[in-house]
Amino acid sequence: MTAIAVVSMPEGFVIGADGLRQTTQQSIVTDKAQKIFDFQTEKITLAYAWCGQIVFWNEDDHEQIFFDFGGTTKPILHLASLMASDLSGFIETLRMTFLTQLMRSNQTNPGWIGSANAGSMARMLAVGYFNHDPFLLEIKVEQVNLLPLVTAHQFMPSTDLRAFSGHPSVAADDELKRIPNTVEDARNLVHEYIQRCADSIECTGIGGRTHVALVSADSFRWIDAPNSD
Repeated sequence: MTAIAVVSMPEGFVIGADGLRQTTQQSIVTDKAQKIFDFQTEKITLAYAWCGQIVFWNEDDHEQIFFDFGGTTKPILHLASLMASDLSGFIETLRMTFLTQLMRSNQTNPGWIGSANAGSMARMLAVGYFNHDPFLLEIKVEQVNLLPLVTAHQFMPSTDLRAFSGHPSVAADDELKRIPNTVEDARNLVHEYIQRCADSIECTGIGGRTHVALVSADSFRWIDAPNSD
């Protein structure tokens, strides 16, 4: 499980995630995992993060990887950035390329998508700027009727906290609904939400070092880096 939250500020998007990574048997791999990544070109600056099952492999041979969302994302972003002349085209190219890659993988390794749990497989949050226009985007991958379905949803950026991933047990009370006045306030709000997820007994698999970044129209910078002591 992963906790991801974002706040839109005049200076840019403040995005944060927890740093806990576990095995499928819930053994801790690291508590300083990097879950937020950046991508930048002349016309695009963005940060993205995945939640759900990011890597699918052969249960009988974990060396055989069927699909790695983390490993395929930057090449797909690069392709979409070259092909698209506007934000709508960029989003649609992302969606179609992920779908094409999944279909090819399913042909190479027949049936692995059908064996995945029906419904949501993985989701990606991307926040940033296309030609200086802000966007907040979700790419959702599902298994429907034994085949992959990839959808893209664009949201309006807002100055309140948007919890992209976490747990329903962490309700948005007045403290979490407050509107931050500065980037530091937004950073603290993201930290507070993720810490509440980590502290909830119903919210297993979230914890470790919270890392937070600021994505502006021209740059990506860490506020709290994932691997700092």
